[in-house]
Amino acid sequence: MQFVVRRFLEVADLPAAATVASQPRRSLASPALAYPGQDLCALMGGIRGASVQDRDGALESPPLQLRLYTIENGHFFIGHGLDGTILAEDGRPIHQTAAFRGLKQAGEAPETVLDLPEASQLEEVFVGFDGAWRNYFHWMCFSLTKAFLAARHLEPSVMIAIPDYRVAARSGGISYGETTWQQSLEFSGLAGRVTSLPPGLYRARRLHFFWTEPGAPTDIMYLDAFTGVFDHMRVHAIPTSHAFDNIHLARSGGVSSRIGEDINGIVSAVLDRHGFRTVNFEGIDLLQQISIVAGATRLVSPHGAGLTNILFHAGGLRVLELNRALDGSQSFRPWFYVASAVRRHRYVTLDSLGGLDERQVEQAVSALDAA
Repeated sequence: MQFVVRRFLEVADLPAAATVASQPRRSLASPALAYPGQDLCALMGGIRGASVQDRDGALESPPLQLRLYTIENGHFFIGHGLDGTILAEDGRPIHQTAAFRGLKQAGEAPETVLDLPEASQLEEVFVGFDGAWRNYFHWMCFSLTKAFLAARHLEPSVMIAIPDYRVAARSGGISYGETTWQQSLEFSGLAGRVTSLPPGLYRARRLHFFWTEPGAPTDIMYLDAFTGVFDHMRVHAIPTSHAFDNIHLARSGGVSSRIGEDINGIVSAVLDRHGFRTVNFEGIDLLQQISIVAGATRLVSPHGAGLTNILFHAGGLRVLELNRALDGSQSFRPWFYVASAVRRHRYVTLDSLGGLDERQVEQAVSALDAA
């Protein structure tokens, strides 16, 4: 059938929503200097783009409300480049639910005509995943977290819809394995609560979703409720030996393209001298990943989705992220600083494109332990 997607509709245009959680403005720990005189402008530019305010040298997250919106007779997509996009009854996609979509023109043009199978009819549904759910960071921090919160705020009769991993995996592009996906649902208590749906267009008599006010897709990270799913999952951690106190998180297939051979050699040599153990999370299940991070003291890693696991640590982990500006930006992506701040970890960063030398890396490792 032909389905017409009209121009975007904004959350602000929707009927009043129920507030399910509130968070006042709060101070966040600033990043620690990796070495004297370090220029943190690239990181600070990203932080300010992540809703954090810089007030007189102190960083603050915004005051937030988590709101539950309800659409009558709406539609939502799985696949088709529009994962997680919700449409009102008149065919207008709700802009905030279309984050990270692959079909960019949908919602931006006056009309986008799609050739789709007939919509499947459902009753009452919650949708919390976004267009980037195939990325581990997005799955854990947004899809899984919102499903976890929905299970606590909605009646059991409400379907919590997620994409079917096995079907989606046939087309590739998922950055985590099926066992990790299964364990994430099991450890979060959602295995028997969510419903996996194949790609398609779905119509629901009542359709629910969460959004934060003021809103950006990542602002949910500042809520105390955000870390609840990671706390719930951490109880499954198995105690590890002291060999895993100091972790160098690396790539199993070789050097991360985000740091390169030369920088990796410098970093690895310094970390070896300081008793770090090199670990990669590719090919090991989620239980092992949770267990390793939950018991660690220090963790060093290039920027990448594996750093999401610092959220499984209860607090006080010392994190060194090898970051860099990506995709033509002048700023770093700050999400693992934000994750560190909400978990009260000590966070240090190095610019992996900044001509690092061994002395700077030594100083950064020492900065992890500074008071």
